[in-house]
Amino acid sequence: MRRAFCFLCGKRTEKLKEGYCDSCYSKEHKSLIVPDKIEVTVCSKCNKVKIGNKWSENEIKEAVKRKIKSVPKNALIETKQLSKKKLELVIKTSEEYKTRVHLNRIMCPICSKISSGYYESIIQLRGDDIDRFYKIVSREIKKSKNPKAFFNVKDTKNGLDFYIGGKSVANSVADYLKRRYKLKIKKSYKLVTRKDGRDVYRTIISVRI
Repeated sequence: MRRAFCFLCGKRTEKLKEGYCDSCYSKEHKSLIVPDKIEVTVCSKCNKVKIGNKWSENEIKEAVKRKIKSVPKNALIETKQLSKKKLELVIKTSEEYKTRVHLNRIMCPICSKISSGYYESIIQLRGDDIDRFYKIVSREIKKSKNPKAFFNVKDTKNGLDFYIGGKSVANSVADYLKRRYKLKIKKSYKLVTRKDGRDVYRTIISVRI
């Protein structure tokens, strides 16, 4: 039988696997240690995935890679939904590995705040052209990349009140309205609590259309 040489170590052998002798192939293609079950935390509201201590919009596949060491970059990862809380995961390299992924569904910190009615600021729209500026304010809040750019709207007898997650988001929208539409802006502050020995205020922004 014709012998060939391993292109890594130069060993002459009758049996090569993808150009490697058995020893070098094992070194270059280390078998993955894939657990029978992997747990991934997913937000039950927005479907963001928790990776480490951060919540992101990465796919579940990315979270799995973090939990299994030495997954090759060119590995093919496929998922199949088994139920609301379970996935079948297949990792294909030179070999094929299968495992189950359990989805631990909880609310991320932002969705938890939204659900509890949390807010730091109020923008009060007052005047005659409420419908138009409802759309403008909503649009500008949604454009913000701030994680606290969430809001609820309440209809009052005097106009509309936007309850906004973050102070900086509300201030940014108010500055835009003043700059772009020359509207009158008035700010006030309401003491709501004390935290770590410091007063915590809620920002109230009145916008006259």
